Amino acid sequence: VDGLRGAWSLAISPDAEGNFLYATSQYDDAVAVFTRDSTTGGLSYVDLLRDSTGGVDGLDEAEHVAVSPDGAHVFVTGKGDNALAVFRRDPGTGDLAFVESHRDNEAGIDGLAGIDFVAVAPDGAHVYVAATDDHAVSVFERDPVTGALTLVQTLRDGSGGVDGLSGATAVAISPNGSHVYVGGANDSAVAVFARNASSGELAFVEILKDGVGGVDGLAYVSDVTVAPDGNHVYVVGMVDNAVAVFARDTTTGRLTFSQVLKDGTGSIDGLGGAYSVVVAPDGLHVYVAGYSDHALAAFARDPGSGQLTFLQVFQDGLDGVNGLRYVTDVQISPDGQHLYT
Repeated sequence: VDGLRGAWSLAISPDAEGNFLYATSQYDDAVAVFTRDSTTGGLSYVDLLRDSTGGVDGLDEAEHVAVSPDGAHVFVTGKGDNALAVFRRDPGTGDLAFVESHRDNEAGIDGLAGIDFVAVAPDGAHVYVAATDDHAVSVFERDPVTGALTLVQTLRDGSGGVDGLSGATAVAISPNGSHVYVGGANDSAVAVFARNASSGELAFVEILKDGVGGVDGLAYVSDVTVAPDGNHVYVVGMVDNAVAVFARDTTTGRLTFSQVLKDGTGSIDGLGGAYSVVVAPDGLHVYVAGYSDHALAAFARDPGSGQLTFLQVFQDGLDGVNGLRYVTDVQISPDGQHLYT
């Protein structure tokens, strides 16, 4: 096994059985490829692609990875390069081949300084990137054949009425592709945008900010996700050691604060430094990675209200659990049977 020093982010291939897993490495400047046994959940190392090796570029301090919905391409953010790398994917073998990289302040590209997160629209037509240092979200059009990207739009915090993007760290797209949610760590906020399905462009809708209008749990937002049914949005605040629940208006995309669960409140545990959140495919459970707690917290989800109830916690070094020190990401297989951190 190679390419896991500073392992940061995971993505599972979108085929029905989720046959491949991709992992980024901050210190190896790489993306590693694993095959996945859909029965046992076990992984087998296949290969890695490393920055500045074999023509690969844009993977310095590789952080976030995303696979296109058709499984044809993989996108990786290289924070040290202020770049987004594009790879062609072989659906049969899972192997990756470098296509191109886009760097901040090169070839007309702007808004990628401190690139942190990448997400692909459900229709596969556009790619969205959050950049911490540029306090921005950028939109790229994707060529479905080659995977090549063309910059469409960059929205910055404080420009053109946009708010909530200071320290932009995460992007989540509604299942129907109509709205985009961006977490702003410095703003301790979530910015809501309407998405034009044809052009991919975003229009600012609203901001929900920690401590404003009863909203709580968003201090230093680190991740945002939308439930598979599209009815609720979940946000984790790293400084608040919390996960916040919002009801989502499926027409306007607007959010209404519903609930916050904080580490150490009642029996809740494992949310220290809450860093990543995921909803199971069946919508019945939510899992949160607690970076400073070295833990994984599990919650039951009420599909109607979206509210959460704490179930259990796994902590590194306890009860035989290993591999959760400074956990940064959590993903679930398409069939909902296996979870990876």
